Parts: sequence; C-alpha cells; structure tokens
Amino acid sequence: MAIEFSSGSARQGFAPENFSGSKENETSTEKKMKKSQKIEKSITFPSDLSNVKYYTEQMKFTIFKRSGVSLEQLKKDVVVGATDFKHSNDAFNKAQKEQEERKAAGVAGQFELDFFEADLKQKRSKLPNIADQVGKTAGDLKGTIVKGVKERQKGYQVDQAVKTIYLPMPTELTMNDSVSWAGTDLGGMGALLTKGDAVGGGAAAALAAAATGVSAAGGGIIGKLLGSGAGGALAGALASDGFQKGIESAAGIKANPYKEQTFEGIDFRKFSFSYIFRPKNQAEVGDLNDLIRGFRAFSKPSIHPVGGGGIFAYPHEFQIQFLTHDSNSAQFNTNTFLPEIKYCICTSVNTNFATKEWRSFEGGAPVEVSLQLEFEETELITKEDVEGDTKVGRWAEKGRYF
Repeated sequence: MAIEFSSGSARQGFAPENFSGSKENETSTEKKMKKSQKIEKSITFPSDLSNVKYYTEQMKFTIFKRSGVSLEQLKKDVVVGATDFKHSNDAFNKAQKEQEERKAAGVAGQFELDFFEADLKQKRSKLPNIADQVGKTAGDLKGTIVKGVKERQKGYQVDQAVKTIYLPMPTELTMNDSVSWAGTDLGGMGALLTKGDAVGGGAAAALAAAATGVSAAGGGIIGKLLGSGAGGALAGALASDGFQKGIESAAGIKANPYKEQTFEGIDFRKFSFSYIFRPKNQAEVGDLNDLIRGFRAFSKPSIHPVGGGGIFAYPHEFQIQFLTHDSNSAQFNTNTFLPEIKYCICTSVNTNFATKEWRSFEGGAPVEVSLQLEFEETELITKEDVEGDTKVGRWAEKGRYF
C-alpha cells in the first residue's frame, strides 16, 4: 500500500470530523471530545492535507492512553491487608515476649502473671485468621479489578487522547474478515445421523466403540461388515487400529469418516498501512520526524512509576478512522462506506530511511522515508458489529458499523 505525496498549496485551516447531534442534545462525552480537539497535539502530513482539491479523504489515528484500574489501588489492596495482618501479629508477639521475660526474671507475682496471661489469651483470640485475611484481600482485589474492567467497557475518557495524526488514504485498503472452520471426523456419530446407518450395524458399532473407549471412526469397517446389533458389540472389541488398517488394505476400501465442518472461532482483525513520505520543506521534515517518533513511542510499553522499574505500563492504543470531505459542511466526516475499526494495538512499526539509496537534505534529514504500520483490533467482530447492533464491549449500543 504505497502512497506518494504530490505538491500542493500551503495548508488551509483544518476542520476535524463533525460530531453528530445538535448543541442542545450533546452528551457530556461529545462535549469533552470537542474540547479535546482543541487541546490535544495533532500532526498532519503532508502540510496541505486539508486542501480538498488534492485530498478529499484522509485517515485519522488517535492515540489513547490505555484506561483501567490504578496500579496504586491494586498495591493498596494488598499492602493494607498485609500490614493489618502484620501489625496484629507483631503486637501479639511483643506481648508474648514480655510475658516470657517476666516469668524468666521471677520478679512478678502469681497474680500479676495470671493477669498478663489472661490478657495474652484475649489478644490471641483476636488475631486475624490467615485464611480470612487472604479472603478479605482477594475480595478487595476483585472489587478493584471489576471496577477497572467496567471502566474499560465504558470506553476511553477523551481527555486521555495524547496525540492525533492525520495522513492521506492508502492507495490500497484491504480488510480480511477471517472465520475459522475445521473439517472434523464425526465417525460413528456421523453414522447415527445418517438414516441408513441409524438402524444398522454402523450405529451399533459406534455405540460399542464409545462404550469401550475406541474411536467411533475406528470401528466403522468392522461394524458395517457385521451389520447387526450383536455384530456391533463385537465390532467394539475388534475395533483396533491394526484390524481396521488390515481390512482396508486387503479389501481396498476405506471407512466413511462422515467429515463435517465445525466452527472453531474468529480471530482479531489485522490491518496494514504502508506509506512513502517525501517531505517538501523544512516544516514537513519536522512533522515527519514527529509522526514517526509518535507511532514508535506509543506502540511500546513505558516504565511504570510503581515498582521501581520492574513493571511495564501497557502501550497506548489507537483509534483508526477513515474520513471523507463533506462539501455541505466543509468538514471531514466518518466515511460510512467503509467498515469502522475498533480500538487497536500497534504490533509493528517498520521504518526505512533509505528506500532506494541514502539521500538526505542539508542537516541529515532523509529525502524519502517508507513507513509500514501493523495494527490488530482489541475486540472481536461479530455479526451484530457488522450490522450496527453491537451487544458487548466498549462499542455496545453505539450504532457503529464495523
């Protein structure tokens, strides 16, 4: 998917895509989204991308900080439970040691010893049970995790958008909706589903094979040869792989495996976008450097402030949109003729700074750069998603067509 940029006039005022709904009916999220359009950092390449004479469509990459539960809260749930348990045990251990020292010193009377012994017994009875403490801590953790999951299901808070990058549409745009099926041998069970075998030896062989732990497909030939209920029982005993292969080889026959297609599942959609950038001026050289650095940086994890460098914070996620110019509103709106894309992770950023040979401007900036981006969605696409009736996930009931 190579894109080559042509020269054009200087960039005109860029208008972001329009958000539906009147001002009176705007939701709080829509208002925040409009506000975020003004404050988040954006990069546009080439600089004349908003000139609709040359570019009537474009792509928008919005980079979001991944939302979710606070690691500080998770740490607090564990630390508080552990601290409470430790403090209780420390207090008891201290009191027990003091009592032992009194007994060893021989300076305390029996009445005083009995008093402190009773007090020690009471402290022991109030010690937290380790199983109860673990259960309480686990409950606190569960509550925090559930809260984090619910926050992600609500969708990203718009003030978490850290960067927006606008690029032209690719010359190629392919979407692969893969569905996994597998040819499965139903064997004797398939025979049960066939009218002729349902009353014959094949059914009996299948049942006998199942009862004896032998594969249903393995007893097929012998069961068909014997062809009766009693024969079916015998087939189960003779349905070893050696007998089967011997009969098949000698007679030149093969048992019908009753193969059927069984649904295995669906995969996350993957997307690939390739660009060739040729900056025309110093401003575009800077923009190109910034956008490449943006894709590279936000596709990688960062060091989490909690954990002393031993914990990674998840990389950012991307919302990819296809926009088309609306001559009536003079704005770029979502292109409804293309499937939308759910939030994605960036799995690869491949940059070539010398596509043919090394050439550079004064100062060392490369004359031509190719960039290949690989993305993968974070949610699966179902029939409801395609029809605009998403049932689960962060896009539920949003009326979007994926």
